[in-house]
Parts: sequence; C-alpha cells; structure tokens
Amino acid sequence: MATNVAASANGGTASASSTFGAGYEASRANNGDRTGAVWGTNGGWLDANQGTFDDWLQVDFNASYSINQIDLFGLQDNYASPTTPTLVMTSSLFGLRDFEIQYWTGSAWSTVSGGNVTGNNHVWTEFTFSPVTTSKVRVLTHASQDGYSRVVELEAWTAPSGPGSPSSPSPANAATGVSLTPTLTWTSSGATSYDVYFGTAGSPPLVNSGQASASYIPAALSGLTTYFWKIVAINSAGSTTGSVWSFTTASGSASTSIKPTALVEAELSGVGGGWTSVTADVLRDVGIEIRHGMQGSGPGDLVAPAGTGRFALNNSARNSAGLLGYYSPYHANKRAGWGLGIGCRIRFQDPNTGTYYTRMVGRIDSIDPSPGSHRDRQVAVTITDWMDEAARWSLTPDVGEQVSKRGDEIMTAIVAQMPRQPVATSFDVGSETYAYALDTSNNSGQPALAEFVKLAASEIGPIYTKAAGTLRYENRHTRLLNTSSVWTITDNNLQDLSLPSTRDEILNTVRVTVHPKDVDTAPITAVYELTSPVFVGAAQTVALTFDFIDPVTNDQIGATEIQTQIPGTDYTANTNDDGSGTDLTSLFLFTLTTGASGGRFTVNNSSGSDGYLVTNRLIGRAIRDTGELQLSDSDSVSIATVGEHSVALDMPYQSDINIGQSVATYLLNKYSSAFAQARRIRVWATSSTLLAQVLARDISDRITVSETVTGLNSSYFINGETLRLTATGHALADYVLAPAVDPLAGLYFILDVSHLDTGLLAPI
Repeated sequence: MATNVAASANGGTASASSTFGAGYEASRANNGDRTGAVWGTNGGWLDANQGTFDDWLQVDFNASYSINQIDLFGLQDNYASPTTPTLVMTSSLFGLRDFEIQYWTGSAWSTVSGGNVTGNNHVWTEFTFSPVTTSKVRVLTHASQDGYSRVVELEAWTAPSGPGSPSSPSPANAATGVSLTPTLTWTSSGATSYDVYFGTAGSPPLVNSGQASASYIPAALSGLTTYFWKIVAINSAGSTTGSVWSFTTASGSASTSIKPTALVEAELSGVGGGWTSVTADVLRDVGIEIRHGMQGSGPGDLVAPAGTGRFALNNSARNSAGLLGYYSPYHANKRAGWGLGIGCRIRFQDPNTGTYYTRMVGRIDSIDPSPGSHRDRQVAVTITDWMDEAARWSLTPDVGEQVSKRGDEIMTAIVAQMPRQPVATSFDVGSETYAYALDTSNNSGQPALAEFVKLAASEIGPIYTKAAGTLRYENRHTRLLNTSSVWTITDNNLQDLSLPSTRDEILNTVRVTVHPKDVDTAPITAVYELTSPVFVGAAQTVALTFDFIDPVTNDQIGATEIQTQIPGTDYTANTNDDGSGTDLTSLFLFTLTTGASGGRFTVNNSSGSDGYLVTNRLIGRAIRDTGELQLSDSDSVSIATVGEHSVALDMPYQSDINIGQSVATYLLNKYSSAFAQARRIRVWATSSTLLAQVLARDISDRITVSETVTGLNSSYFINGETLRLTATGHALADYVLAPAVDPLAGLYFILDVSHLDTGLLAPI
C-alpha cells in the first residue's frame, strides 16, 4: 500500500522560503488536511511577500524513498467553508497559477515529468511519474492568482512494489494421484489479482484473467493425465510470473456438475482496496437472487431501474470468525470495513469449465440483521448496481451546456460529473445530433436516471448496466443489426413460458411527441434575475443554485451564450438590502457555473462589512420548449378487427417532425398485427450445457425460443433477468423478453433512408 512519506505523521518535515506569520507556517502544509479548514490557524502555508517570486515549500522525508506520485492542494475559493477537494474542482481567487513540482536527486533539484505547470486553475493537481528515489520534494512557485503563494497540502506517495512470486501450490508440484476435480490454490504477497494458466502442454494456455481469489477450479479432468499450471500475480506496480507446476491425476473419469460455485466479495478495505470474500458466511439454504435490466418488454421499456442482489450471512458464533454479531452494523463484534455503501459483487464459477462470471457489481444498500439470540441469527443483505447511483445523484450545472450533442456525448458528460463511476462504459454513437438537450432539466432535483429516460426515449435505444457492471447505451440500430441468436431454447429446456395472446399487445395507433425549440436569435433575454436580496457576511461566501426562468411567463427554460456580467448593471451589492448604504458591488466576487437549464453562483464578500447582493441577472439566448407536437399513425384494418389500442411515446429532445412520424410508422408496422410475444421464460440449469448458457447470458443477448405445444418459434432480446441460486445449489433463470421481429427487415432504421426508396417512410 502506498504511503504519504511527506506527511508529518510519517516523519516529513516542512520548510519554506518565507512565512506570512503565525498560523501560516510550512508545517501546516503537511499535516494531513487537504481541505485547508481553519485557514490562518492550521489550514496551510502562506508566503510573506505578495507579488515576489520565486517562492518554495519543501518537505524533507525521514529517509530516502521510491516515490511515483505527488499531490498538491491549493486554497479553495470558498475557504471559509471548504469541502473535500476533487480533481475537477477549480479555483479563481487564491490558487497557484505557474509552478514546478521537484524532487532532490542527491545533488540538485529536478522537475518531475509533467511537473512544470502554467495557467493552473485546479485546487488539486496530481502528478504521476516513473518511480524516483529521493529524500525530499518541493513546489517552486512562479505566479499565483493574487500574488501570494499558498499551499494547503503537499503529499508524496511511495511507489508500490510488485507482488511476491506465487508459491505454496496445491496440489503440490509433481504430485500424483490427484483428484479429477481438484481446487488449485496458491499464495502471493501483495497481489490484488491473478492470471491463471492451465492445460496439458508444458507451456499452459491462459484460462482466466484478472481473478481476485487465489484459487481456481479447472474443468473436469481426465484420469492418469499430467497437467501443467502457472500463476501470474498482479498489482498496481506490475506483475510477477510464478514457476510452471504440474500434477498427475488418478485413474477414472470425472462427471459433470450442474451446481455453480458462488462467490460473494466485498470491498472491506475501501474503494479500490481489493475484494475480500465473505462467501464462507453466505447462507446457502437462503440462496442468492440477482435481478437487473428492464422489467418490461414494451416499446417504452428502455431504461433499467436499479438492479439488486440479495443474500443472507451467518451472524451467529458459528460463522467464519466465531463471533456473534459479526455482520450487525452496530455490534461491537462488527467485521472491520463492513457497512452500508461499500462495494460488493457476486460471481459464479462454472465447475465444468472453471470460468468465472461476474453477475452483479454494486454497493451494499441495506443490512437487516435478525434479532434474538435464539432465532435464526442471520443478516439479510441487499446490494444495488450502478443504476442506483444514477437514481440518487441529481444533475448539477457542472454537466455543462449540451448544444449540438449526440446522446452518447450527453451520457458521457453526465456520468463524468458523478462521484461514483460505473465499472466501465460502452456507449454506441448516437443516431443523431440534438440541437439542445438538458434544457428542461431541474438543476437541483432531477436525478441522472430521469435524464437517462429522456435520452433513451429520444434515441429509442435502451440504457442499462450489464451483469459485470458496464454501463451500456445502445442506439436504435444496435438490436436490429444483431440478427444471430446465441442460444436456442427448446421445450425440453423450458421450465415455464408466458405466451398470452391478448388484444392489449396489439398497438394499432401510435402517437409520438416531438419538441420543436424556440431559440432567441441573439443573447438578449434576462434568463435569470434575483428575486430577493441575499445576505453575505463580511469575508463570507454563499452559493446560489438557480434555474433559467422566462421573464414573461415564469416558465422554466433553457439558455445558452450567457453573457459576461457587468458590475453595477447586471448585479449590485450594498450594505443595506434596499440598495442604500455603502456600495459593495466591486467587492463582491463571483464564480459562475452554467449548464443547459440553470447554474450556480459562488459569491464572496471580500469587504470588511456585512452586505447584501441586491440585484443579480444573467443575459443569454433563451431556449423555449414551444409545446408538444404530436405525430401519429394508425391501422384502420387492425382497429376494425380488434378495437383500438394506442400507445404514446414522448421524445423530449427530438425536434424533427419527420423523425417523429417515422418512429410512429415503424412501431405501428411492428405491433399492429398479432404475433408471438413471449413475455417471460424460466430455465432450470439441469445440465452442464444449460448451466453454461445461464451463467453467460446478459441483457440484449438475442435468443430463440421454440416450444411445440404453443407453436412458438421466434427470436427475442433479453430485456431483463432474475438469476437465482436456490437452496439446493442449482441455478434458475427468469428472462424478460423483448420481440426481435423487424417488420421492415431492418432496412429503414439501419440504413437511415426511406424504406427501399419507396417513400413509405421519411428518412431518420
């Protein structure tokens, strides 16, 4: 684990070229506080000479160390009430602008790679480089925002060492008479993951990459056969390859298994600290349930809600630690690191192939211990996948304006601002560019998931997380281009099938709503005006979050091309809230962040007097949603036959009426006639082949279902999934299916042209 050797707690000693006075000494800049709280007392270092450079702050270590990272923290604009800094936090008042990050070579100062910085405006600047061995580091300042050199914290982190060579193999090297179903184990100090090589060749092939556990179950082995294996241990510093080991199996033959091995792991050491198995305490008689993806199959079921994983842990004195209350959050015996919000994942291993499948990655959402020392003494645990992060996090102006952007670009902008990132992202290129987006979003209350719903509806493409945690954005072409099934399920493999034939599944009138925009020809509208004076105490800072409002109708609007404010015209400040008293306008300092539908002011009163922000406005180009324009298409023959059944779809960012009409016509062609809409199927993994399929399948996989009694023989996309490991240890899967039928053979949506150039549909 990396250590901050610059910290005073680890022996670091700070010195500086000069010091402003008591409370600003160099020692304040390596005390472990990154925020600069209580500035002027213990918040950081300030030099003594305004406008005179170069200045320096230096930290001597208690020995020489190999380091590969230095972090520099400056003073936040809102220094009176600072928050935990992030790498995207900016400063416009007190930060260092030009500086060098240097280390001592033993005879001279040398600048680290990338350490010569000009034009900086970040509170936190991080430098990573190839490891160097040194006894001290410093920041050499050349310019700052106001002429003073300020450093809240200077950190230097040791370079991690590579993992130890894998050792202690089991089965032992050259062992004979080994079981045909062995579990391979090994040890390696400092490793966070492993690559496993296994086979009958002397140079065995890679069979599993990046696994966290130091064990591996190979597929069924043959009798009287010599197998070779090796392990590559991995951590952030690199990898170490172990020796090639071997063993020879006993005689006989192995039978296949239909019970997967479950692994439940938690980040007990914090985010990025590695996965710790809690599998030994998972109660198998309760089972495991995982649910994710869209839980409906209609044309509007496009965004997955938060996925969930549920299991129970042994909370009695018979668990792996022998401690009652080991998984109770408020018990004295609580397991170290255990609690709400920590990362958790569920994996299954196919015993016949040895392959691991990650089926859920998220964080612990609820922990519910059963009370009573004579009751079941178990803890019910629920984890939620990343879609829960999107449901909880509200949009902020930091997402920025979204002008002439595709859906994937808007998704990227939203996700980039979120504090907890998905495991990975996979975004298709959006089918079109939206002139304006996010212009009707609420900056203080709309969750990201609600915005995903708008984006998916505008694209007619799903948004969801895959089982292993990848956030997926599909454009409207993706499923139509996927024409090959990865699995054909016959009635011999089906445990259950829902194939009702009802009039409700026939949609013979489709109404699609688009939203033309009315945009000012020039930035002339007062898109924001302060409604009442705001008190700002002397040397205090306040933050104001606001939405853009139409000055005539008071409706929420979007805006772009926000103009630079003119003091005295666009804002005024005085010592009295009625605008009388001393004029403080020039002493009220603004930091403005604007998004598509509003923004945030940070206002600092740099005067020595309490005051009021009396007036404040922003001028820009207003973007107004001029009202809903509805396009429709209907099938009179279908209506006469089965009665009318309509569906309405809203495409919030779509302004093109041709596209709206095309979507209505496409969906009408798809749903206006009865066809086999299998809604759900259930599959028991009663064979090794079925188990392999159940463990591998994911959202948007195309499958074919064939059943003799109903006459079903059609293809579907998996829209949602519930995977259970039952009390008997068997896998049971329920799938929500969306029809893969394409009435126009994919030519229209895929090629983005009129269907066969007949003019039946407008281009999209």
